Amino acid sequence: MRTSKRAAFAALALTTTIGLTACNSSDAPPADSTSSSAASSTDSSAPSESSNGSANNSSDSQSSSNSSSDSSQTSDGSSSSSNAADTTEQPADQRDDKNDKSALDAETSKIPTGPLISAKIIKLGGYANQYDKTFGTFYSVLSINASGRGLVAMEYVLLDASGKQVGAIKDNFEVAPGQNVIKVTRGLGKVPEGTKKVRLQVTKNSPNSYASVTEIDPNINIRMDPTTKSAVVSGRYKTDGKGSVISMNAVCSDANGVVQAANSPMKQLRAATWTPYEVKFLSAPLNYQPTKCYVGS
Repeated sequence: MRTSKRAAFAALALTTTIGLTACNSSDAPPADSTSSSAASSTDSSAPSESSNGSANNSSDSQSSSNSSSDSSQTSDGSSSSSNAADTTEQPADQRDDKNDKSALDAETSKIPTGPLISAKIIKLGGYANQYDKTFGTFYSVLSINASGRGLVAMEYVLLDASGKQVGAIKDNFEVAPGQNVIKVTRGLGKVPEGTKKVRLQVTKNSPNSYASVTEIDPNINIRMDPTTKSAVVSGRYKTDGKGSVISMNAVCSDANGVVQAANSPMKQLRAATWTPYEVKFLSAPLNYQPTKCYVGS
Protein backbone atom coordinates (compact mmCIF):
# COMPACT_ATOMS: atom_id res chain seq x y z
CA MET A 1 0.00 0.00 0.00
CA ARG A 2 1.36 3.38 -0.98
CA THR A 3 1.30 5.89 1.88
CA SER A 4 2.96 9.24 2.55
CA LYS A 5 5.39 9.58 5.46
CA ARG A 6 4.00 11.38 8.49
CA ALA A 7 5.51 12.13 11.85
CA ALA A 8 2.21 11.91 13.73
CA PHE A 9 0.07 8.79 14.15
CA ALA A 10 -3.69 8.56 14.67
CA ALA A 11 -4.93 6.07 17.25
CA LEU A 12 -8.21 4.48 18.20
CA ALA A 13 -6.97 3.28 21.59
CA LEU A 14 -8.51 0.31 23.31
CA THR A 15 -8.04 -0.04 27.07
CA THR A 16 -9.96 -3.04 28.37
CA THR A 17 -9.26 -6.65 29.34
CA ILE A 18 -9.94 -8.90 26.36
CA GLY A 19 -10.29 -12.43 27.86
CA LEU A 20 -9.98 -13.95 24.37
CA THR A 21 -10.29 -17.59 25.39
CA ALA A 22 -13.91 -17.24 26.49
CA CYS A 23 -15.16 -13.79 25.65
CA ASN A 24 -17.39 -14.79 22.71
CA SER A 25 -18.91 -18.11 23.67
CA SER A 26 -22.67 -18.18 24.04
CA ASP A 27 -22.44 -18.70 27.80
CA ALA A 28 -19.44 -16.51 28.51
CA PRO A 29 -19.75 -13.55 30.88
CA PRO A 30 -19.73 -10.10 29.27
CA ALA A 31 -16.85 -7.64 29.54
CA ASP A 32 -16.85 -5.67 32.77
CA SER A 33 -18.44 -2.58 31.25
CA THR A 34 -20.69 -4.34 28.72
CA SER A 35 -24.36 -5.15 29.09
CA SER A 36 -25.14 -8.87 28.85
CA SER A 37 -28.70 -8.50 27.57
CA ALA A 38 -29.55 -10.11 24.21
CA ALA A 39 -29.26 -8.08 21.00
CA SER A 40 -32.56 -7.04 19.46
CA SER A 41 -33.38 -7.76 15.83
CA THR A 42 -35.04 -4.34 15.64
CA ASP A 43 -32.12 -2.39 17.09
CA SER A 44 -31.97 1.11 15.59
CA SER A 45 -29.15 2.58 17.68
CA ALA A 46 -26.64 2.81 14.81
CA PRO A 47 -25.92 6.32 13.50
CA SER A 48 -27.39 7.60 10.26
CA GLU A 49 -25.34 6.46 7.30
CA SER A 50 -24.72 7.32 3.65
CA SER A 51 -25.88 5.17 0.73
CA ASN A 52 -22.63 3.31 0.02
CA GLY A 53 -22.84 0.22 2.22
CA SER A 54 -25.05 -1.71 4.60
CA ALA A 55 -25.84 -2.61 8.19
CA ASN A 56 -28.63 -5.18 8.33
CA ASN A 57 -30.74 -7.08 10.81
CA SER A 58 -33.68 -9.42 10.30
CA SER A 59 -36.30 -6.68 10.08
CA ASP A 60 -34.36 -3.49 9.36
CA SER A 61 -31.56 -2.26 7.12
CA GLN A 62 -29.42 0.86 7.02
CA SER A 63 -26.98 2.01 4.32
CA SER A 64 -23.37 3.16 4.48
CA SER A 65 -20.00 2.92 2.69
CA ASN A 66 -17.33 0.33 3.28
CA SER A 67 -13.76 -0.46 2.37
CA SER A 68 -11.23 -2.79 3.95
CA SER A 69 -8.61 -5.39 3.17
CA ASP A 70 -8.02 -8.94 4.38
CA SER A 71 -4.23 -8.56 4.05
CA SER A 72 -3.75 -8.49 7.83
CA GLN A 73 -0.38 -9.55 9.22
CA THR A 74 0.88 -10.27 12.71
CA SER A 75 3.96 -8.59 14.15
CA ASP A 76 5.58 -8.45 17.55
CA GLY A 77 6.59 -5.30 19.35
CA SER A 78 7.76 -4.09 22.72
CA SER A 79 6.65 -0.47 22.85
CA SER A 80 4.64 0.65 25.85
CA SER A 81 0.96 1.53 25.59
CA SER A 82 1.05 5.30 25.90
CA ASN A 83 -2.17 6.89 24.72
CA ALA A 84 -2.23 10.02 22.56
CA ALA A 85 -3.47 13.31 24.00
CA ASP A 86 -6.94 14.71 23.32
CA THR A 87 -8.69 11.34 23.56
CA THR A 88 -12.44 10.73 23.63
CA GLU A 89 -13.81 7.70 25.45
CA GLN A 90 -16.26 5.38 23.69
CA PRO A 91 -17.27 2.79 26.33
CA ALA A 92 -18.93 -0.35 25.02
CA ASP A 93 -22.07 0.12 27.10
CA GLN A 94 -22.78 3.37 25.22
CA ARG A 95 -22.25 1.93 21.73
CA ASP A 96 -24.34 -0.11 19.29
CA ASP A 97 -22.49 -3.24 20.44
CA LYS A 98 -23.44 -2.91 24.11
CA ASN A 99 -25.11 -6.35 23.98
CA ASP A 100 -22.11 -8.11 22.39
CA LYS A 101 -20.21 -10.50 24.64
CA SER A 102 -16.89 -9.71 22.92
CA ALA A 103 -17.29 -5.90 22.91
CA LEU A 104 -14.34 -3.90 24.26
CA ASP A 105 -14.16 -0.45 25.83
CA ALA A 106 -12.31 2.06 23.68
CA GLU A 107 -11.22 5.64 23.25
CA THR A 108 -10.36 7.64 20.14
CA SER A 109 -7.58 10.18 19.76
CA LYS A 110 -7.05 13.12 17.47
CA ILE A 111 -6.49 12.15 13.84
CA PRO A 112 -3.78 14.01 11.87
CA THR A 113 -4.47 15.79 8.60
CA GLY A 114 -5.50 13.44 5.81
CA PRO A 115 -8.56 12.14 3.98
CA LEU A 116 -9.87 10.40 7.12
CA ILE A 117 -11.32 13.16 9.30
CA SER A 118 -12.99 11.29 12.16
CA ALA A 119 -13.95 7.78 13.26
CA LYS A 120 -16.59 6.68 15.75
CA ILE A 121 -16.69 3.11 17.02
CA ILE A 122 -19.94 1.21 16.48
CA LYS A 123 -18.52 -2.26 17.15
CA LEU A 124 -15.10 -3.24 18.46
CA GLY A 125 -13.95 -6.55 19.89
CA GLY A 126 -12.05 -9.79 19.63
CA TYR A 127 -12.55 -13.49 20.20
CA ALA A 128 -10.41 -16.63 20.20
CA ASN A 129 -10.43 -19.28 17.48
CA GLN A 130 -12.74 -22.10 18.59
CA TYR A 131 -10.15 -24.77 17.69
CA ASP A 132 -6.88 -23.02 18.59
CA LYS A 133 -7.08 -20.49 21.41
CA THR A 134 -3.63 -19.07 20.52
CA PHE A 135 -5.18 -17.46 17.42
CA GLY A 136 -7.83 -14.77 17.44
CA THR A 137 -10.13 -12.65 15.28
CA PHE A 138 -10.32 -8.92 15.87
CA TYR A 139 -13.00 -6.77 14.29
CA SER A 140 -14.31 -3.23 14.16
CA VAL A 141 -17.23 -1.37 12.63
CA LEU A 142 -16.49 2.33 12.35
CA SER A 143 -18.61 5.31 11.35
CA ILE A 144 -16.19 7.64 9.57
CA ASN A 145 -16.09 11.04 7.92
CA ALA A 146 -13.68 11.52 5.01
CA SER A 147 -12.87 14.48 2.79
CA GLY A 148 -11.24 12.61 -0.09
CA ARG A 149 -9.90 9.32 -1.38
CA GLY A 150 -7.14 7.70 0.59
CA LEU A 151 -5.59 4.69 2.30
CA VAL A 152 -5.78 4.18 6.07
CA ALA A 153 -3.43 1.69 7.75
CA MET A 154 -4.28 0.40 11.21
CA GLU A 155 -3.20 -2.16 13.78
CA TYR A 156 -4.88 -4.20 16.46
CA VAL A 157 -2.11 -3.65 19.03
CA LEU A 158 -1.95 -6.47 21.60
CA LEU A 159 -0.97 -5.48 25.14
CA ASP A 160 -0.25 -7.35 28.36
CA ALA A 161 -1.74 -6.46 31.75
CA SER A 162 0.88 -3.77 32.34
CA GLY A 163 0.18 -2.11 28.98
CA LYS A 164 3.34 -3.39 27.28
CA GLN A 165 2.94 -4.23 23.60
CA VAL A 166 3.38 -7.95 22.93
CA GLY A 167 2.23 -8.06 19.29
CA ALA A 168 0.18 -6.39 16.60
CA ILE A 169 -2.17 -7.47 13.83
CA LYS A 170 -2.11 -5.19 10.79
CA ASP A 171 -5.03 -4.25 8.58
CA ASN A 172 -6.07 -1.39 6.28
CA PHE A 173 -9.07 0.15 4.58
CA GLU A 174 -9.74 2.72 1.87
CA VAL A 175 -11.87 5.85 2.09
CA ALA A 176 -13.74 8.15 -0.27
CA PRO A 177 -15.56 11.44 0.41
CA GLY A 178 -18.57 10.98 2.68
CA GLN A 179 -20.09 11.43 6.13
CA ASN A 180 -21.30 8.80 8.62
CA VAL A 181 -19.85 6.10 6.37
CA ILE A 182 -19.52 2.55 7.72
CA LYS A 183 -16.17 0.75 7.54
CA VAL A 184 -15.96 -2.95 8.45
CA THR A 185 -12.57 -4.43 9.35
CA ARG A 186 -11.41 -7.93 10.29
CA GLY A 187 -7.92 -8.91 11.43
CA LEU A 188 -6.56 -12.40 12.13
CA GLY A 189 -3.41 -13.35 13.99
CA LYS A 190 -1.64 -15.16 16.77
CA VAL A 191 -2.47 -14.02 20.29
CA PRO A 192 0.81 -13.99 22.29
CA GLU A 193 0.72 -15.51 25.75
CA GLY A 194 -0.15 -12.85 28.31
CA THR A 195 -2.31 -10.77 25.97
CA LYS A 196 -4.86 -8.90 28.11
CA LYS A 197 -5.64 -5.72 26.19
CA VAL A 198 -5.83 -4.49 22.61
CA ARG A 199 -5.63 -1.05 21.03
CA LEU A 200 -7.09 -0.26 17.61
CA GLN A 201 -4.57 2.20 16.17
CA VAL A 202 -4.57 4.06 12.86
CA THR A 203 -0.95 4.46 11.77
CA LYS A 204 -1.28 6.05 8.31
CA ASN A 205 -3.81 8.44 6.79
CA SER A 206 -2.67 9.11 3.23
CA PRO A 207 -4.38 10.57 0.12
CA ASN A 208 -4.55 8.20 -2.86
CA SER A 209 -6.56 8.91 -6.00
CA TYR A 210 -6.84 5.17 -6.76
CA ALA A 211 -8.54 4.30 -3.46
CA SER A 212 -11.68 2.28 -4.19
CA VAL A 213 -14.69 1.55 -2.00
CA THR A 214 -17.89 -0.45 -2.40
CA GLU A 215 -21.51 0.60 -2.52
CA ILE A 216 -23.68 -2.01 -0.83
CA ASP A 217 -27.36 -2.52 -1.57
CA PRO A 218 -29.05 -2.11 1.85
CA ASN A 219 -31.30 -5.11 1.12
CA ILE A 220 -29.01 -7.89 2.33
CA ASN A 221 -29.99 -11.46 3.07
CA ILE A 222 -28.97 -13.70 5.98
CA ARG A 223 -29.54 -17.42 5.46
CA MET A 224 -28.25 -20.80 6.65
CA ASP A 225 -26.48 -23.16 4.26
CA PRO A 226 -28.00 -26.61 4.98
CA THR A 227 -24.90 -28.41 3.70
CA THR A 228 -22.24 -26.62 5.73
CA LYS A 229 -24.64 -25.59 8.53
CA SER A 230 -23.07 -22.12 8.40
CA ALA A 231 -24.48 -18.64 7.88
CA VAL A 232 -24.26 -16.90 4.50
CA VAL A 233 -24.71 -13.15 4.09
CA SER A 234 -25.50 -12.07 0.53
CA GLY A 235 -26.59 -9.07 -1.49
CA ARG A 236 -25.39 -6.75 -4.24
CA TYR A 237 -22.46 -4.34 -4.51
CA LYS A 238 -20.84 -1.83 -6.86
CA THR A 239 -17.28 -0.52 -6.73
CA ASP A 240 -16.42 3.17 -6.71
CA GLY A 241 -12.90 4.21 -7.72
CA LYS A 242 -10.04 3.46 -10.11
CA GLY A 243 -8.65 0.49 -8.19
CA SER A 244 -9.85 -3.05 -7.44
CA VAL A 245 -11.72 -4.39 -4.42
CA ILE A 246 -10.83 -8.03 -3.77
CA SER A 247 -12.92 -9.16 -0.79
CA MET A 248 -15.95 -8.43 1.37
CA ASN A 249 -16.12 -8.37 5.17
CA ALA A 250 -19.13 -9.06 7.36
CA VAL A 251 -19.42 -8.67 11.14
CA CYS A 252 -22.55 -10.25 12.60
CA SER A 253 -24.13 -10.77 16.01
CA ASP A 254 -26.78 -13.27 17.07
CA ALA A 255 -29.65 -12.96 19.53
CA ASN A 256 -27.32 -13.91 22.40
CA GLY A 257 -24.74 -11.24 21.62
CA VAL A 258 -22.20 -13.63 20.13
CA VAL A 259 -20.18 -11.94 17.36
CA GLN A 260 -18.51 -13.58 14.38
CA ALA A 261 -16.55 -11.90 11.57
CA ALA A 262 -16.02 -13.39 8.11
CA ASN A 263 -14.42 -12.53 4.78
CA SER A 264 -14.98 -13.89 1.27
CA PRO A 265 -13.39 -13.02 -2.10
CA MET A 266 -15.35 -11.08 -4.67
CA LYS A 267 -16.03 -12.66 -8.05
CA GLN A 268 -15.58 -9.31 -9.79
CA LEU A 269 -12.80 -6.91 -8.72
CA ARG A 270 -14.36 -3.93 -10.47
CA ALA A 271 -18.14 -3.74 -10.66
CA ALA A 272 -19.62 -0.70 -12.38
CA THR A 273 -23.13 -2.18 -12.08
CA TRP A 274 -24.88 -4.13 -9.32
CA THR A 275 -23.10 -7.45 -8.80
CA PRO A 276 -23.96 -10.33 -6.42
CA TYR A 277 -21.74 -11.11 -3.40
CA GLU A 278 -21.73 -13.74 -0.68
CA VAL A 279 -19.85 -13.80 2.63
CA LYS A 280 -19.69 -17.29 4.12
CA PHE A 281 -19.20 -17.86 7.86
CA LEU A 282 -17.34 -21.15 7.46
CA SER A 283 -15.16 -20.57 10.55
CA ALA A 284 -18.10 -19.80 12.84
CA PRO A 285 -19.55 -22.45 15.18
CA LEU A 286 -22.00 -24.80 13.47
CA ASN A 287 -25.56 -23.46 13.25
CA TYR A 288 -24.47 -19.94 14.26
CA GLN A 289 -27.47 -17.79 13.28
CA PRO A 290 -26.86 -14.03 12.97
CA THR A 291 -29.66 -11.54 13.53
CA LYS A 292 -27.76 -8.39 12.54
CA CYS A 293 -24.84 -7.87 10.17
CA TYR A 294 -22.59 -5.05 8.98
CA VAL A 295 -21.13 -5.59 5.50
CA GLY A 296 -18.25 -3.81 3.78
CA SER A 297 -15.16 -4.35 1.67
